[in-house]
Amino acid sequence: MQSSRSDRVAPRLVRVATIVSLTLAMLLGVRRMGWAHATLLRSEPAAGSRLAASPPSVRLVFSEAMEPALAQLSIVGANGQPIKLV
Repeated sequence: MQSSRSDRVAPRLVRVATIVSLTLAMLLGVRRMGWAHATLLRSEPAAGSRLAASPPSVRLVFSEAMEPALAQLSIVGANGQPIKLV
């Protein structure tokens, strides 16, 4: 028996629809992941500041609570070397 054109087109349409759906789901999922990160709102001293002497304290304000196990902070000295935080 000879297959009709619609018998060949239907599986192709299903494949294309599946690929398009998966691509859209991945793109939307990646975009939502970006919203999951805290954003630095302000800092004292200001971000990127170059100071003549070490400040007595540093204050960072983020858009949401930080997860200590996932957070990372570094301070770089005038010589370009990171300063160890305790």
